[in-house]
Amino acid sequence: MFGMQNHFAQLNVSSGIDSMKSALPGPSWMGPVSMGTTLVAVEFDGGVVLGADSRTSSGGYIVNRVTDKITRITDYIYCLRSGSASDTQAVANAAEFHLGFLKIELGQEPLVKMAANVIHDICYNNRDKLLAGIICAGWDPKEGGQFMKSLIFGIEAWSGREQPSGGAAWKKFRFFTRCSVRSAVENMFGMQNHFAQLNVSSGIDSMKSALPGPSWMGPVSMGTTLVAVEFDGGVVLGADSRTSSGGYIVNRVTDKITRITDYIYCLRSGSASDTQAVANAAEFHLGFLKIELGQEPLVKMAANVIHDICYNNRDKLLAGIICAGWDPKEGGQVYLVPLGGMMVRQKIAAGGSGSTYIYGYLDSMFKEGMNQVECIEFVKKGVALAMSRDGSSGGVIRLAVITEKGVERLNFSGAEIPKFYEG
Repeated sequence: MFGMQNHFAQLNVSSGIDSMKSALPGPSWMGPVSMGTTLVAVEFDGGVVLGADSRTSSGGYIVNRVTDKITRITDYIYCLRSGSASDTQAVANAAEFHLGFLKIELGQEPLVKMAANVIHDICYNNRDKLLAGIICAGWDPKEGGQFMKSLIFGIEAWSGREQPSGGAAWKKFRFFTRCSVRSAVENMFGMQNHFAQLNVSSGIDSMKSALPGPSWMGPVSMGTTLVAVEFDGGVVLGADSRTSSGGYIVNRVTDKITRITDYIYCLRSGSASDTQAVANAAEFHLGFLKIELGQEPLVKMAANVIHDICYNNRDKLLAGIICAGWDPKEGGQVYLVPLGGMMVRQKIAAGGSGSTYIYGYLDSMFKEGMNQVECIEFVKKGVALAMSRDGSSGGVIRLAVITEKGVERLNFSGAEIPKFYEG
């Protein structure tokens, strides 16, 4: 230290850990420390309010009664942490480190969405290792108060304005892990920031075997209903809005119609984090392609990008995607990219768990040459039928109509949703 070379003799301290493990009965407090917790965040006009309890436990043993689970990322951005205490601390520290450099490079406070994207990348890229459920919230001059809430195996960036109640209250978040975060946010915003590897072992195997594992502890998936249809001059896309984890409904008003370009959108089913990652990668690639071409990419180009991503990662991804849009060369087009990465163009496509209930309706009611109004009614009824029978589909009906004029979004809820026989 201070320019000197001090050499310490190696210390060999043996504690007979193996014999101790076999001799001890293994009480619950010997397990990894986790944050069985309650977190709440809500937006208001001008900011956000974050709240959390303060208990940290290890099994049935209360490790700390006054833990602070509201952690600073920047002066205007904080996060709420649940899951493994060591993992969430490592993620928060890495995010704080990166956002500190970003503030210097930008010359101003980072946006809340930037911080959420940093946390998202860390969690998603280490989704097989991390037990970290995080709500990132704060204020910036661009969008005011915002929060993004985390889901298992990564973050699903949902604004609080899309929540039915404007908030999120989660009990005992569910990630079990060894944390190994290294260069998790390299190349973000064009920067090269290198993080030292964090090795935080929290006994993932023992935790998994000890916990009962209710259905909401599983990966978040989009048991869903998706429908897309071509018409002369454009396409109509429709989806329900329910996102679930086993029998637990994670979000009732998810938007599963995701923008790729101004004229191309996709419908997502499967793992919420996987399909979000595919859509983000496609949007990123098509953005560069638009710059190189000097014009909007063709729908088939976007479908090929999604196809390549899904096929090259077919052993890792749980993602079924319908890519649809309009271009001046071929007009409205619908491409289906199901599990496995195959790509095929269809005049009508359906996907998700609810689609199995409505193939008869779609086949019998589809007619060549339907106009825009007829297609809207066709898709709306199809999604409503699936929602009435499929337990994994529900919420509201969201539609997107894409023509040469751009995209028009339609939402139907409550009495606006078609009703059918319910005997």
